[in-house]
Amino acid sequence: MMNKTARVLRSVGADILLFNGEKEIKALSPKQIKLQGLCAGDKVEYEFNESSNAFILTKLLDRKNHIDRPTISNVDNAFIVISEVPKADFFVVDKILVYLGIENIKPFIIISKLDIIDEKFIDIVKEQYKDCVE
Repeated sequence: MMNKTARVLRSVGADILLFNGEKEIKALSPKQIKLQGLCAGDKVEYEFNESSNAFILTKLLDRKNHIDRPTISNVDNAFIVISEVPKADFFVVDKILVYLGIENIKPFIIISKLDIIDEKFIDIVKEQYKDCVE
């Protein structure tokens, strides 16, 4: 049987939940693949193993990027939510933006609680991050 590809949705112990583009599939992960740091977002190859009557991962494919907190891979976009109340920590926002840039992940800043914040806060955020995000 030919190996198929899927994306890891969840990885807990040896039990893996995959999505192959059509449906979710429960699979098992051999120790050598699990030890490579398998995480949500990973692309993998899998096949049906008749002797164990289960889907088994056969290969962990190359990652586009990887984040440790939360542990995920192959991320396209990241959303940073800030507000004036409680006071936004722009140092943390800057650190996150640098990390996303290193991992080539497109950042978006979302300003929440628009009904209770000052319009000047929005202008400050727009001006400060105009070249970094959309």
